[in-house]
Amino acid sequence: SDLKEAGFEKEYSNLMKDAQELYLKYSWDKALEHISVDDSKKILDRCTEQGNKRIPDWWAKSMIKSKFREFNDKFAKQYEDQNIWSVPDADLRSQIRNLNLKKIWDDYKKFYDTYRGVEFSRNM
Repeated sequence: SDLKEAGFEKEYSNLMKDAQELYLKYSWDKALEHISVDDSKKILDRCTEQGNKRIPDWWAKSMIKSKFREFNDKFAKQYEDQNIWSVPDADLRSQIRNLNLKKIWDDYKKFYDTYRGVEFSRNM
């Protein structure tokens, strides 16, 4: 078809990809910035090893708790905002759901794995 030859499909696909990246950036980055592991070395250096556990000093404990709390607060707000969205197209709805899951899961798992051996809460 003429549209295919003119590169319309490729251009449309590229625009959709760009829109998806912007959507992820502006929708979840506010929550995910709180669980960045960029400063994990500084935090983990303030923990002492005791067997297979790490015991944080007061500063490291408060930093980790703050990261979880801020992430949870921002995540809940974003979830609430997105929960009222109506996406009638089932394929698009599925794509958005999968994009959200991958973006959040990958970052959260990295954060969780970084601090899973640190006893920063009584509930551990």
